[in-house]
Amino acid sequence: MSKSAALVQMAKEFKGNHRLAYIQQQVDEAFRAYDVAINESNYQRCANALIALRKASKNGVTEMDILAHVKAINVRAYGVSFFKQLAASARYLEKKPLDLPA
Repeated sequence: MSKSAALVQMAKEFKGNHRLAYIQQQVDEAFRAYDVAINESNYQRCANALIALRKASKNGVTEMDILAHVKAINVRAYGVSFFKQLAASARYLEKKPLDLPA
């Protein structure tokens, strides 16, 4: 199985020194929690969203901070999609940073 281009992009562009396998594990766990298909299209959509949200942060919120919050809060049961929650978590963390496990 070849490496996902989007996951390689995440490993290169995400703040911090995260290995590709770790990023994939975290993204896949979040995708499963929100019932998102694990495929290249969704990896790319996730990469683009997380990178854009990090770049928009004025308080140093990173991609992995956002992803950890999305996983921790898991509001899928309330009808919130994974991709909407990415933006909501980024807004929340921008106002109130949390110490979440990496």
